[in-house]
Amino acid sequence: MKSSSDDPCAGIRKNLIPIATGRLKSSAELSLERIIAPRKKMNREDYSDFQMPDFVEAWKTPHGPDEFQAICLESDGSNETKSLIDNYNHLKPKEDTKQDEEETIKIQESDSDSNTINIPSVHWHGEFLGVGGPSKINRTLAFGLANRGFAVKTIAEDECPRINEETENKISEMNKLNISNYAPRIFTSEMRKQHFGRGKKILYYIDFTKKIDNLNAFDEIWVISEAHKVEMQRKGVKKTIKVIPVGTDFNRYNPKRKSFNFNQEFNEFIFLSIGETNYELLLKSFMEEFSSEDNVSLLIVSKNNKVEDAFSRVRTHLEKEDQDLPHVSLYKSDISEKDMPSIYGSSDALCFLSKYDSIYCQEAGASCLPVIAKKSNPHVDFLNSSNSFLFKDPKEIKTYMRHIYGNYEKSLDKSVKLRKDLKKEYSWEKSIDKIYGRLMDFLEEKSRF
Repeated sequence: MKSSSDDPCAGIRKNLIPIATGRLKSSAELSLERIIAPRKKMNREDYSDFQMPDFVEAWKTPHGPDEFQAICLESDGSNETKSLIDNYNHLKPKEDTKQDEEETIKIQESDSDSNTINIPSVHWHGEFLGVGGPSKINRTLAFGLANRGFAVKTIAEDECPRINEETENKISEMNKLNISNYAPRIFTSEMRKQHFGRGKKILYYIDFTKKIDNLNAFDEIWVISEAHKVEMQRKGVKKTIKVIPVGTDFNRYNPKRKSFNFNQEFNEFIFLSIGETNYELLLKSFMEEFSSEDNVSLLIVSKNNKVEDAFSRVRTHLEKEDQDLPHVSLYKSDISEKDMPSIYGSSDALCFLSKYDSIYCQEAGASCLPVIAKKSNPHVDFLNSSNSFLFKDPKEIKTYMRHIYGNYEKSLDKSVKLRKDLKKEYSWEKSIDKIYGRLMDFLEEKSRF
């Protein structure tokens, strides 16, 4: 089942399943051990094992690749933390300058204020301090723009910080920058009146699960896929819509990865589902197609309470005895960004049935996992029949699961191509290139008047 070719993605699973040591439990035993993570609520002090370090590559800046240090906030000390703000001493607010929140957001009447930073600047509103996809995207893009020479003022809208202290400190430092209210403002959620400012107002719609009511109040809208652009146009949005995909860190997500210790035994082959999805369809497809005779597990990584209910409904209508069930496991704890590659490293294929959060498809593809996904969803910008398994009819999900399980070496050919395809257009550097270029366009437009 496992490949032994010289291909960089072939044979990667054979030595990457150290989770199950000793005797493998039977599928019947494993099927009864579905919950494999603690359910307790965690306080801030409990997050020492669930920190959220960020990694940002050393982007080439307009002044050369070595002028600014990359941010590499690894809490385990494997990489020295570099302070982005230390590279911009002239951006730091004066020590005797004290501004409360109201003064910070107060609209200045001109750009001539001597305390205002006079370099390319942008206000960035959204989640920065969480463990979810939007926070991760906002942090990476804000840090990347700063490495390119932008003064990025971060306006964090999180209710509770859930990242490591070093990362939080960097976000806080960037929040203190005193930039012009004529600088563009990027929003990744609903726009608040007190943050209107005088500059261009841009919605970067990275999370389509959130409804934004005032779409036409923005000067421009950015979306992450062509499908999202079409959807916006169908809603009657008349504003300029630009497609700016989110990126993937190909150094971090790659075929040479470690496994995550779930403190649980799995069967040899693991299908992974991560994030919000159609749990009932996923479970139905897997539990109908496989049985305890198959050396396979389904690992669902999600904090959604709907998973157990979906399992109960599928189990009720499934004509199988408990001893015939395939193994299904649920992991409900927070996962640090540093540990995310090992989640993919513990798995053999991704089954992605969601309409959103296509970043998981990108990370899985970068990790050389075969990907099963719906053909009509936004991720078809980078998924196609040559690099993944796209289904139209839900019945095809079972067919693809069985095919990948039984023909894994051949299935890896598609995953190799997917990684190559993604590297062409879906790196973080490409994403930051597009945002940097668009922001500079705004500055040039302003200079003409």
